[in-house]
Amino acid sequence: GIDVMKPSTYDAALGGRMKRELRQQIMKRMVRDMPTLMPFMVGAAVGAVLNRRDTRRLAARVRADLRKIQVPWEELEQLPPLEQPAKPLRLRGLHKGL
Repeated sequence: GIDVMKPSTYDAALGGRMKRELRQQIMKRMVRDMPTLMPFMVGAAVGAVLNRRDTRRLAARVRADLRKIQVPWEELEQLPPLEQPAKPLRLRGLHKGL
């Protein structure tokens, strides 16, 4: 049967001729709607290019700002040693396999 939520089930239900007709009908519809959709498609493409360019510029500015305030590892003070817990948790048999 056909499950509306699974497009792969359409293939089993439709024959070769019916699939071809459906494909042609969809293509005709797309070509007919193309003039009205073209401005939106162009706008989306231009928006994507501008968004990508501006994102790269912003990332470069953020990296430059972070590099200005970057502290070298050598200048960082040493961390104190970790404290040992009073009652450490014992894991039975786990340490043997490691």
